[in-house]
Amino acid sequence: MNTVFIKKIYLGVLAAVLFFGALPAWALTVTQEAKLLPPEPVEELALFGQSVSLDGDTAVIGAFGDDDVDIFSGAAYVFTRSGNSWSQQAKLVANDGARLDFLGVSVSLDGDTAVVGAHGEDDFGSGSGAAYVFTRSGSTWTEQAKLKASDAASGDSFGSSVSIVGDTILVGAGANDDDGNNSGSVYVFTRSGSSWSQEAKLVASDGAANDRFGASVAVEGDTAVIGANGSVAGAAYVFTRSGTTWTERSKLVANDGALNDGLGISVAMAGDTVIAGVTGDDDAGNASGSAYVFTGSGDSWAQQAKLVANDASTWKLFGHVVSLDGDTAVIGAFGDGQIGNNVFTGFGAAYVFTRSGSSWSQEAKLVANDGAASDVFGFSVAVKGDTALIGAFHDNDKGFRSGSVYVFSQAILIIVDIDIKPGSAPNSINLCSGGAVPIAILGSDTFDVNDINNDTLRFAEAAVKMVGKKSPYTLCSVEDVSGDFIDDLVCHFVTQDIAALDGESTTATLNGELLDGTPFNGMDSINIVKDTCN
Repeated sequence: MNTVFIKKIYLGVLAAVLFFGALPAWALTVTQEAKLLPPEPVEELALFGQSVSLDGDTAVIGAFGDDDVDIFSGAAYVFTRSGNSWSQQAKLVANDGARLDFLGVSVSLDGDTAVVGAHGEDDFGSGSGAAYVFTRSGSTWTEQAKLKASDAASGDSFGSSVSIVGDTILVGAGANDDDGNNSGSVYVFTRSGSSWSQEAKLVASDGAANDRFGASVAVEGDTAVIGANGSVAGAAYVFTRSGTTWTERSKLVANDGALNDGLGISVAMAGDTVIAGVTGDDDAGNASGSAYVFTGSGDSWAQQAKLVANDASTWKLFGHVVSLDGDTAVIGAFGDGQIGNNVFTGFGAAYVFTRSGSSWSQEAKLVANDGAASDVFGFSVAVKGDTALIGAFHDNDKGFRSGSVYVFSQAILIIVDIDIKPGSAPNSINLCSGGAVPIAILGSDTFDVNDINNDTLRFAEAAVKMVGKKSPYTLCSVEDVSGDFIDDLVCHFVTQDIAALDGESTTATLNGELLDGTPFNGMDSINIVKDTCN
C-alpha cells in the first residue's frame, strides 16, 4: 500500500508582552522572527510541528509522520539560533525505530537533554509505547536511553506525553488500565550519570476508567502536575517528591467545571503556578475553550484566574496546548478560523497572556503572516523567555501536511511623543492637497532622535518624502521644535502616500526603528478635512 495513502487513512482517524510598570514609555511587541521548515527532501504528511519544546536558543520539533525508517516511524528535529537566524543542528531518530512508532508525538527539552515520546512503539505489544532520551555534546546529539514502563502492556500509549527537568523525566501513559480501561498512569525516571531508571509509577488516588490520567504532564524540581482530561469535567493532580517517594498532594478542578469540559488536556507549570487547558469549555459556544490558572504549594492550591480569548468563539479549541514561563502564558487555539465544525480546517492562532500581581490579561493574538486554511497553527506551543514556538503541523509549504513551526519574539517597543504639523491645531490634513505633512518626533532625556534610522520611518504607511522634485528625496531635519533645548526630528510625508487614513480617522501613528533595530512608535490626533479627490 502506498505511503501517502496509509497516512491519509491515519489522518482521517485523527480528524474523527509583558507590562513594565516602572518604564511607562516602554512596552513589548510580539513579532514573527522566523518560520522553520523540515529540510529537503520532505515527505508528505511529515507532520513537522506536531510537538515543540524550547530552551534558550535551542528548539526541538516533533515530526511523527517522518518516514526515514518506515511509515510513521517518526523523528524529532533540533534547531538552534544565532542572532535571529535559525538552522537545523540535528535530526533525532531512534536506533531501533520501526513502522508506526510515532516518534515525536511529544517532546521536551532541558539544556542538552531531550526526551521524545513514541507512543506507538510495540516492544511489549502494539502501542505499548516508549520514550527516547537524546543528549548533546558540542553540536552532536546521541541516543542516551530508551525508557520503557516496568509493567508495559499493549495499548498503554506510554510516551504520549513527556516532560524533563534536570535529571527527572515524566512519561505519560494515558491509556494504561490499572484502574479501569484508559484510567491512565505516569512514570517517573531519574538519571544517575548517564543511566536512567524508573523511580515511581503515579496513579490518581481516585482513578477510574476513561480518566486518561497522564494525558499531559509537567515537572519542575520535586513537583509534578498531571492532567486527566477524560473524566467528567477533567482535573489536574499535583504530586511532590520526598527522597524517592512521590505523594499526591492536591486535585485541581475548575470552580465552574462542567460535563465534558476535559480540564487537563494540557498542563504547564512554572514555580508555584499551574495552568491547565480546557478545550471542552463552552462559555462562548461549543468547544470554545479556556485555561485555568492555579497557584499554591503542597496541599494548598487555589484557582487564580480563568483565561479565555478576547474573541472566543465556537470550536476555537483554545487551551488544547498551554505553555508557561514565569508570568507569561502562551495558549494554542488551532481551531481558530475553522470552516463549520471541522477544526482541522482552521487557520489557527495562539494567545499570549501576562500576569501583573494576581491579574492576567491578554497581551497578543499570534497568527502566521502567511497562514492558510487547514494549517492548524497553534496545535503545539512553547514559550521560554522572550521567545515562543507555534507549531502548524498541517502547513503545506514543503508538500501535503509537511508542517512548519513559527518563531515569535518579544521585542522592546519604545513609545515616543510625536507632534503632527508642529504648532498647528487641530492638525488638519487634506489628503488631496498634493503637499506633505510635517511630523516632529520629540526627543527627551532618554530618547535621542539622532539614533533614528530615517529610512524606516512610516506615517500611516507613507515613507519620508519631499514633493515638488523630479525625483523625490528623503527629508528630515534635526531642530528643537518643543523649546526644551533637546533635539527633535522633523520629517515630511507626502499626502497622496498616506494610504491608511480616511475621512473617519481621528488619530494617526508613526512607526520606525533606531539604528540598532529597536522599534518605536508614536500617536497624535488628526482632523481629516478632505479625503476624496476629484
